Amino acid sequence: MALDDAAVEKQIERMVAFIQTEADEKLDDIRRKIEEDYQIERERVTRDGKASVDEEYAKKYRQVELRHRTDCSNIKSEGRMNVMR
Repeated sequence: MALDDAAVEKQIERMVAFIQTEADEKLDDIRRKIEEDYQIERERVTRDGKASVDEEYAKKYRQVELRHRTDCSNIKSEGRMNVMR
């Protein structure tokens, strides 16, 4: 049973439609994966940035705390020196 031209054309159209549907689904999968990867990377960069800020804050806090202790010690030493004079 040979197919006439109309049947062949219809079969080709179905094949093209199937291929197009598969391509659209693959494109959607790729877009979802890209969005997911973007979100993961954004969260990582945000987390790393926050950790960096936290570390910098802790370092500055320790410096201020040390300066405060030094200033207090100097004030006490000056007081003792004044008492001794």
